[in-house]
Amino acid sequence: MTRHQRIIKAIISSVIAAAVIYLSVYFRPLDKVLEERQLNTFRPQEYARYYWEHVLAVEAKQAIDAAVLIDSLKSNPDNVFIQYGKTLGISDMSNFIMKGHGQVTAVIEEFMELRLCNSDNILKLKTGMVFGNILRDCTGSIRMDDFRNSMDFNNISVEINKIVNTEIIPRLRQKLMPDDFVYFEGAAGIMKGFADSVTIELIPVRIILTNDCKQK
Repeated sequence: MTRHQRIIKAIISSVIAAAVIYLSVYFRPLDKVLEERQLNTFRPQEYARYYWEHVLAVEAKQAIDAAVLIDSLKSNPDNVFIQYGKTLGISDMSNFIMKGHGQVTAVIEEFMELRLCNSDNILKLKTGMVFGNILRDCTGSIRMDDFRNSMDFNNISVEINKIVNTEIIPRLRQKLMPDDFVYFEGAAGIMKGFADSVTIELIPVRIILTNDCKQK
């Protein structure tokens, strides 16, 4: 084998060795990327639970009193919608979080009428199946732009509503009776121009049975 042939052989061997090393380094990160993608697959159920416990529950405790909110809606609705309402996109409906004390005055198929303490206002406390996006949108902390697709965004509502439908509402239907006093935290969607308290359907987030209007 001539010197020229030995040089060519050495070059070919080096190229092959370099290719083997390159491919081994290249494909291993691809496997890691795939693993990371699998680990980071969006889980709406876990997201909804975290949101319920660490965002919605916290904001509900700090929410405006329902009686104050309703009285303000009657006197200065535009200001209330600006200050307390959360609206997704362009809509005449805003979502509100509120809390307060009340007394059950009637039990209907999908609602309980709740008269607010120290007020003539009556809310409809929802006890039927909850649908829609009110609970997802009422805090304003979940934005569609934060998600890869609309399916993930919509599945959050499904999972949040599932918490209400399986954990909160069944207990209400079993425990609450006419004349019971309660402390409540919840959310409602309110249309501009239709702010009468009777039209407000409150989705429960937390309900506590109390002895009177003042106990929390």
